[in-house]
Order: sequence, then C-alpha cells, then structure tokens
Amino acid sequence: MKRLLFKNMVFEKGVTNVTIRKGTKWDGERGEVTIRETDGIRLLKGEIIETHVMRLCDIPMIIFSLEHDPKCRDLSGLFAGMNEVYPCVYWEEIVTAVLFNIKED
Repeated sequence: MKRLLFKNMVFEKGVTNVTIRKGTKWDGERGEVTIRETDGIRLLKGEIIETHVMRLCDIPMIIFSLEHDPKCRDLSGLFAGMNEVYPCVYWEEIVTAVLFNIKED
C-alpha cells in the first residue's frame, strides 16, 4: 500500500482533503493509502479519490478550499509550505493535487 507522508497532519473527516505534491509521482493514483507523519509516529488510513496535474501558479480556488493544511489555503501560503518540504520550488512548478478522504476506523 502506498504511503502519503505529511509534515502537518491536519485533516477533516467526512470531507475531501487535498494535498499538493511536487511533480507527477502521484498522478493517476487511486484507492487505499497509508497516511503518516514524516517522523512516522501518527498513522491513519485514507483513500485517494482523484488527482490533477497542473502548474503551481494555476491551482484553482476550489482546490485551495480543500487543502488539508489551513496555512496553505492560498497561493502564497502553499508556496511557503512547499518550500519547507521540497528544495527549490518555483511558481511554475508542475504539481499534483491529490484529493483524498480519511477513512473511519
């Protein structure tokens, strides 16, 4: 089972969450996924429901409104957050929006 790693695990159960990932590694992924903190302590189950590839600067507001991390719900916040996780992110970076749900235990 694939693993999605998160630095800030802020999610809402019962609604669709979004994470933006650099590149296209997650494009086309669907189904169950393990969700973990980057330090590997906290563990949840999730389900990827769809993905969308686009440039960072072209992310539509509907995607921002679903972003799991409240600090990343606009372009400047997301850009700052991504630069904490990935080295050298730029405005026209190709990213994948991963839409997922947290599965109830």
